[in-house]
This record gives sequence, C-alpha cells and structure tokens, in this order.
Amino acid sequence: MADFRCNFKHGYKARNQWRKFAQCKGVNYKDFRICSDHFEVSCYKKKTPPRFLLHVGAVPTIQANIQETEEGTIGRSSNNAIFEPPNASELNQSSSQIFMTSPKNTNQISRLTANETLSSFQNFPTSPAKPGNASSQIQLTPKTLRIKMKNRLLAAYRSQIQRLKRQKHKNFLKTKESDIQSIIIRS
Repeated sequence: MADFRCNFKHGYKARNQWRKFAQCKGVNYKDFRICSDHFEVSCYKKKTPPRFLLHVGAVPTIQANIQETEEGTIGRSSNNAIFEPPNASELNQSSSQIFMTSPKNTNQISRLTANETLSSFQNFPTSPAKPGNASSQIQLTPKTLRIKMKNRLLAAYRSQIQRLKRQKHKNFLKTKESDIQSIIIRS
C-alpha cells in the first residue's frame, strides 16, 4: 500500500474508534492523521493508485511495528504512526526562510507588437548556434503579423465606407431638399 495519512473521521462513532486506536488523550484530533499502514486492505474502496479511498466505517486495526503475514493486512509500519502537524510558530519560522534559485535558461523569442512592422522583424537577431530552431519559430510570426495588419486595414476600409455612405446619404437628402425648394420657388 501507499504511505499516506488518513484524516480522523468526522462521525462521532468513527472518531471515537480512531481515538481509541491512537491512544492519545486531551489532544485536538482535528489536525491528526493516521498512516495508511494501519488499515487492512479490506478497508479500502479503491485499491489502486494514485488515490486510495477508505470505506465509511473503516477503522485502523494494525498497530505500529507489528509484522503480520495474513494476506489482508499490511506488515510494514513506521515508528511515526500517528502524525501531528508542526506548531504554527514552527511553520512561521520555516516559511520565513527565502530560497533563491537561478532562473531556468530557455530559448525566448520576443513577440512582435501590433506597432512593429515587417521591416523591423527582418532585423530580428537570430542565434547562429541554433539557426534551424530559431528560424522555424520565427517564420510563423510574419504570417500572423500580416494577417493582423490586413484585418486592421479591412476594418479601417469598412469604417471609411460606412462614413462615406452616411455622408452621401446626407448630401443626397440635402440635394433633394434644395431641388424641391428650387422647384417650389419656380412655381
């Protein structure tokens, strides 16, 4: 079985059975765990990794350092069978330490912004040590840049066409109105 820790059950009866097994008095059991080595194989719903699931009424029955050879039990167990998490003060001291690591070396290719043009892309530096790798990644960028530029031009043309249509409609109405007034004046 895997070496993992099981939470004390929330049900009153199960919690009392787990407390009797742990033989600890006057301690907050909410934060305690019992190692998986103390449960029989029959206590598990799902017996395959990555996650072993206990049945609802599962109770730890295997004491620490007892080697049993029956098929339904686990014979290995550690001396630290019942685990108590560290105190909050210990956690604060350990979490206040800063671990500095160097950043990973990666091949970073800068992305072009919308303001950059294709001519500025042609001056993009490539590494002579890895010309094949860099060029294969760079070739994708001009195509997407061209598509974005064409889409922006198309949107600008559409907005200009709409503006011209509105102006034409306004001018047409003005010319119609002036034609009507001239006809009225003539008559």
